[in-house]
Amino acid sequence: VPFQDTMALGCNFMSLGNAKVIAPTTSRVLIEQLKARGFEVAAVDTSEISKTGGGIHCMAQALRREAA
Repeated sequence: VPFQDTMALGCNFMSLGNAKVIAPTTSRVLIEQLKARGFEVAAVDTSEISKTGGGIHCMAQALRREAA
């Protein structure tokens, strides 16, 4: 993980299961690495919430979903 991505909360992802994740758009290197490994990545602009130190997990509530 590039240092700059780490400092920009670039590892603050949310796993949705079944090789699907939500990631901040600032994590370009990690997003490309995950896509190359077969993950489906939904990139979200977190620029506003990151101004207060928040990230993907701070924007989400618990997800309730049916078993696959």
